[in-house]
Amino acid sequence: MNSNYLIEKEQNALINKKGSDEIKIKSNNEVEEKENDKKEENIAHDKSQQNKKLLKKNKRSTTISTYSPAYISEPIYQWEVSSSDKIFYDKINDLIIHQNVSTKALLVTDIKKNKLNYNGVYVKFDKDICEHICFCQNGSFFLYYIVNPNRIEISDILNNHNIYLNVDINKLNEYEILSVFWIYNETIRKQDENMSFCDFVVVTNNSVEIFKISFDNLIITPIKKHFIKSKHCWYDEKSSYICLLSANKTNVILPYLLSNNNVIKLSKIELNILKNDNINKNDIEIITLYNETYCIHKDFKNGRISFRCLSSTIYFDYVLDLFYNGVIETFSLDNLFGVFNHTNQYVYLFDIKYNKKKTTIHSFDDNNNHTINISYLTTPKQFKTQINFNHMAFEPYNLLIDNHYGNVYKVKVDYDVLMLQICQHFSNLNTSVDVLLRRPNCKSRITEMFFLSLENDIQIEDYLSIINIINKNYRKLIEECARRGNAATITSNDSILNKTNKKIIQPLEYLLKNIGDKTLMTERDIVLDVFHPYMIKKYHLNKKETLFNFSLNFREIEKNKRDKKKGTHINNKNDAEEYMLKYKIKKKKKNFEENNNTELNDSNIKKENNKLVEHDNSLKQEQIIINDKNVIENTKIYDNQKKDQVESNICNKNISVDTSQYNNDNEYVNFLKHSEFHNMPMLLIYVLEYMKSLLSLNIIPNRILQTFIFDLCIFFKQDNFLRQLLQFYIISDSIEVTKRLFHYWKLTKHSWAYQFCVDMSLRLKEYEMVIHLFLSSKNYLKIINFIRNYHLIDYPISVIFQAIENDFDSNDKYIIMNHILLSLKQWIM
Repeated sequence: MNSNYLIEKEQNALINKKGSDEIKIKSNNEVEEKENDKKEENIAHDKSQQNKKLLKKNKRSTTISTYSPAYISEPIYQWEVSSSDKIFYDKINDLIIHQNVSTKALLVTDIKKNKLNYNGVYVKFDKDICEHICFCQNGSFFLYYIVNPNRIEISDILNNHNIYLNVDINKLNEYEILSVFWIYNETIRKQDENMSFCDFVVVTNNSVEIFKISFDNLIITPIKKHFIKSKHCWYDEKSSYICLLSANKTNVILPYLLSNNNVIKLSKIELNILKNDNINKNDIEIITLYNETYCIHKDFKNGRISFRCLSSTIYFDYVLDLFYNGVIETFSLDNLFGVFNHTNQYVYLFDIKYNKKKTTIHSFDDNNNHTINISYLTTPKQFKTQINFNHMAFEPYNLLIDNHYGNVYKVKVDYDVLMLQICQHFSNLNTSVDVLLRRPNCKSRITEMFFLSLENDIQIEDYLSIINIINKNYRKLIEECARRGNAATITSNDSILNKTNKKIIQPLEYLLKNIGDKTLMTERDIVLDVFHPYMIKKYHLNKKETLFNFSLNFREIEKNKRDKKKGTHINNKNDAEEYMLKYKIKKKKKNFEENNNTELNDSNIKKENNKLVEHDNSLKQEQIIINDKNVIENTKIYDNQKKDQVESNICNKNISVDTSQYNNDNEYVNFLKHSEFHNMPMLLIYVLEYMKSLLSLNIIPNRILQTFIFDLCIFFKQDNFLRQLLQFYIISDSIEVTKRLFHYWKLTKHSWAYQFCVDMSLRLKEYEMVIHLFLSSKNYLKIINFIRNYHLIDYPISVIFQAIENDFDSNDKYIIMNHILLSLKQWIM
C-alpha cells in the first residue's frame, strides 16, 4: 500500500508540475500576445497618423479648381458677321456700337443694362466704315473718323436733320490719323445731359491738337496744338495721359499729360530692346490701376511685362515675370491686372499693391533700385470656357470681341474661387484678406473667412496679422473721406501743434456713402458678423436673447441654487421699483454742478434719447446690446491725441454715496491677478487684441465693440478684468454701459459696480439713473439733496414717497419720511 501510495503521489506531483508548467506557458503566451497586440496597435496608430499626414498633404496638394478664377461670360452681344458690319467699344460709357453700312445706322447698346427687353438705340448714320467711334460723357454726341480720305466729324445721337460737324485740320489728308478721343472729366460722375462743352483730342503722326466743342451753338474751336513726329499713339480714355512712339528712335516712348488745355511733356521712357526690334501697336498699353496711370510694355520674347508709372513724381517700374514667352494679351478688372498668354493659354492674375517683401518706395531711392518684382496671386490656369482665341480682340478693360463668329464677351472674376486659390497658393489667410479688401463688395467673403478661421482655432500671430490688415484699410478710407471734405476737422488753437494733433470726426454714414463699392470692415461688421455669430454657434445660444441677458439670467439661476442649498433664498424683488416712473427732467442752462464743486467732462459725449423704462423688470428685458441699432454710434473718431482721463469721484460731500453697507464682495480682489490672464477665454483675447489694433492706429473703438467686450466679461465671469477695463477707461462712458452696470450690480451687489454706475451716470448727466440707483439701494435720504443740488425740479417727489411707503413695514419709514420732509422744507425755505 505504501508503494502504491508513493507511486500515486509521484504521479500527482508530476501532473501538478505539468499543469503549473502549462499555466506558466499559457501566461507567457498571453503576455506575448498582449505585447504583440500592443505592437500591432502602435503600428496601426502610426499608420493612421501617417495616413492622416498623407491626407493632409493630398488635401493641400489637391487643387480647389482646375481653372482660373477669371472666366469668360456668356456673349453679351451677338451679330451676323459681314463686310458691312463693324463693332466698336466705348469704354467711358460702357457701350457697344454696331455700325452697319447697308442699313445706314448705328445700334448703340448699353451693356450695363441687363433687362431682357432692352434692345439698344438706333442712330441714323449714313457714312462709310469708320476706324473709331466714341461717345461723349453726356451720351448725346459721338466722335468718329474715317480714312481714305481722312475725315473727323461729330454728330448728335438723335441726328434728326443729318447734321455732321467737320473738324477742320489743315492738310489732314497728308498725315496719318493715329487716335481721336474725348478728354475724360473726372468731376462728372454720371451722364450729364446739360453739359455745355467738352474737349477732345486729335493725334496724327505730325501733331497733337486739342479742340473744344460747344453743344449749345455747335461750334468747334481749336485750343492747343503741339507738333511732334510719331508712329503710334496709346491712350486711356479715363485718364489724361497719352504715349507716343518716337519717329526717330524706335525704342523711345514719349508720354504727355493733357491738362488745362495744354500738352505737357513728361520724361521719356527708353525701352531695353534690341536695335533690330520694332515696337508694334500691341506691345504698349496705357492702363489705370488704383487711380494711378501706367505705361505697360509687353515683352513677349522674354515673357515679361513692365509698368512705368506716369502719374507719380517718383519713377519706378513694376515687373511681372510670366516665365513663358509668347503673344500676350492683358485685361483689368477691379484693379486686378490679368495676362493671357496665347502660347500656353494660361491666365495670370496680379495685384500690383501686393508684394511679398513689403518694401517701400523710399528704400528704392536709397538702394538706387527702381524695380519692384510682383508675383502672381494664384497658380496660372486656363479659362474654363474653351473658345478659339485666334480670332479674339482684347479691348480695354475686360472686353473680348470675336470678329469671326460675331460674339462679344466680358472677362469676369469669381472672387470665391480667387479667395480659396490665394489661400492655397500662399498657405495663409493674410494675403487673401489683403487682396479682397482692395476688391469691391467683398465684405461678406472676408467676414465668412474670418468666422471660419475662429472656428478652426487660428493662431494668434495669424489673427493679429489679419486684424492689422483690416484696420489699416479702415484708417486709410477714413483719411481719404476726410481729404474729400466730408469730415469735420477739429484742431487746437495752438498753432505750434502739428497735423498729427488733430481730431477727424467722420460720421459713419458719410464714410459708407463716399467709399462707393469699396470694401470697408468696421467694428460693427466684425462684431455682428464674426464675433457674435461665433458665440452663438459655439455655445449654442438663443439668437433672440441677448448675450448680456443670457449671462445675467444664468448667474441668477446659479445664485438661487446656492441660496436654496444654504437655506437663505429670499425674494430680491424691490417693490419700490414698481412705482418708479421715468420722467424727463428739463435741464437748466445754468451749470449747477459748478456750485457743488463737481467737474463733469462731457465734451465728447452726446446726449442720447434712450430712456430708462418704468421699472426694473422692463429695464432688464430691454434689448441693449449689439442687436439694437440704436446702440451703434454712427461717428468714427480718428484721434492722434490721448483721450483725456475723466475723474471718477465727482460727488461732493452732500451727495457722496455710502458704500459701506456692501461688504459682500470679499471674493473679488482690487487687482487682476496675473494668472487670470492665462485662464482668460481665447475669444475675449481675440476681441481685446482687435480693440488694441484699433487704438494703435488712433481709431477710437465704436460703442458696439465696447459693449460687446462688457458682455463677454460678464459671460465668461471675468469680473475683475471688467473692473480694470472700467477703471482705466478702456470701456468708455455710454448709456448702454450704465444700464449694464445697473443690472450687474442688482444681481451681484458689488460696491465697485454701484460706484462706477453712479460716476458714469453723472458724467453723462443721466440723473434719472442716479435717482434710480438711490431708490434701488434704499438711499432715500440722499435723493432730496441730489435733486436739490442738480436742480431737478421736474422730478415728481410723489414717486419717492410711494417707494418709501411700499418698501418699509416698520416704524423706520416714518423716521425716514420725517428726514425727507425736513429736507424739502429747508429747500423750499
